[in-house]
Amino acid sequence: MGDLSDNEAFLDKFHEEHPAHCLGLSEYGADANPRYHSSSPRKGDYTEEYQCLYHHHLLEVFETRPYLWATHVWNMFDFGADARKEGGNHGINQKGLVTIDRKLKKDAFFLYKAYWNKKEPFVHLCGRRYVDRCEAETLIRVYSNCSEISLFVDGALFETKTGSRVFEFTLPIRAEHSIRAESGVLSDEIRIRRVSEPNPDYVVEGGDVINWFEAEDLDPACFSVNDAMNDLMADSEAARIVGALMEKARAARGEMAERTMQNPQLQKALGKMSLQSILTMGSDISHAEIRELNKRLQTIKKVGRDMDYSIQNFTRKHDKVICIDSDGTMIDAMNVKHDKCHGESFIDVFGLREHAEEIHRIWDSINLYEKSRGVNRFIAIVEMFRRNLPHRRQISGSG
Repeated sequence: MGDLSDNEAFLDKFHEEHPAHCLGLSEYGADANPRYHSSSPRKGDYTEEYQCLYHHHLLEVFETRPYLWATHVWNMFDFGADARKEGGNHGINQKGLVTIDRKLKKDAFFLYKAYWNKKEPFVHLCGRRYVDRCEAETLIRVYSNCSEISLFVDGALFETKTGSRVFEFTLPIRAEHSIRAESGVLSDEIRIRRVSEPNPDYVVEGGDVINWFEAEDLDPACFSVNDAMNDLMADSEAARIVGALMEKARAARGEMAERTMQNPQLQKALGKMSLQSILTMGSDISHAEIRELNKRLQTIKKVGRDMDYSIQNFTRKHDKVICIDSDGTMIDAMNVKHDKCHGESFIDVFGLREHAEEIHRIWDSINLYEKSRGVNRFIAIVEMFRRNLPHRRQISGSG
């Protein structure tokens, strides 16, 4: 969950705080349905390509962190999970490297073979189920425990690369092509073709719903599904709306949701994720409910954040800027500020409510009507105590 880089950040922080503790990772994985594919894989799309991206990243993380005594990939095979209804299948956890019927090895299976199998040389071309491709240039990935791979396109040598485990080639596609990877007598072959429109069979049903939020012209001064859970739950109105929807999702997940709620580290990670990211992880919340949720969130202003968003989204239109300090000049802000804020705060902090009228008279005189008008607030407080106030009291101790 979260960004891929969150994994090493979590591991490194834990090791830094507990250097004497043995650290192992009990499970890690990413769902993949072999029907789904993308040239731009992202978390939650259930593509084979994202599963490969995820596992390759984690294997690189593990290799450079010798303090990890054990890691356990989750899972070798897809398995039954009645509570799940996501990724194009009902009742299946699809984090396996092999399908639930044991008949199809996903591309990520061969990534582990390239890392772990030192005895049986092999060559595996990824993407044999990703035939229809829209891009003018496509990425061809090869997993192998050999040190040199040659790529052939329509029978002609395209490029030879030396390396280890993962070999990547970028090649142009114009029509239908035969792609073959060779290393000595070993080889593997796939076919791909250039198409003008994305193949809808490669996308999980309803998978474009979240893209709808990215494309829509959202008001950045208001909440949306793009905001982090921590920020949404910090606002009482947004928390009420989001909380009701998430409660429905938790009820559908049963024991799985209960374990998540009891894990503080997991809750911390979830808090940093956007609501959009959490929703893409799969739930029984309908797309219509997600749209309605986003619509309602867009009516809630981010109180106190308008200035930040204005600065972040500022576009320069002129060569000069004219600034006007309107405090006490264009509008009567000074009186309101001292009468409703600063003077009242002074009274409350020092417990002088019974003398409020006298305090306001002296405070206003110092800050508004004498030559000290606009003086630093702390200097004004010192001056308050210097004057002959009838309510002076002895304060014991010092701070």
